Amino acid sequence: MIVCVFRAVIHAARRAEFEDFFRNTAIPLMRAQDRLLSLTAGLPRPETPDEFCMVMV
Repeated sequence: MIVCVFRAVIHAARRAEFEDFFRNTAIPLMRAQDRLLSLTAGLPRPETPDEFCMVMV
C-alpha cells in the first residue's frame, strides 16, 4: 500500500484561484482514479490560510 501526502503552500494573492482548482479540478481528478482507496482533502485552517493538503491511499 502506498500513502501519498500532497501539501502546498500558496502565495496569498493566488489563494482563491488555487482553492477553486483544488476543489473543482484536482480532487475530482484524483477521485476518478481506479486504484484509489481513499482521498482526504485538507483545506486551509485560520492559522495557516495558505496551506492545502491531500492524503491519498
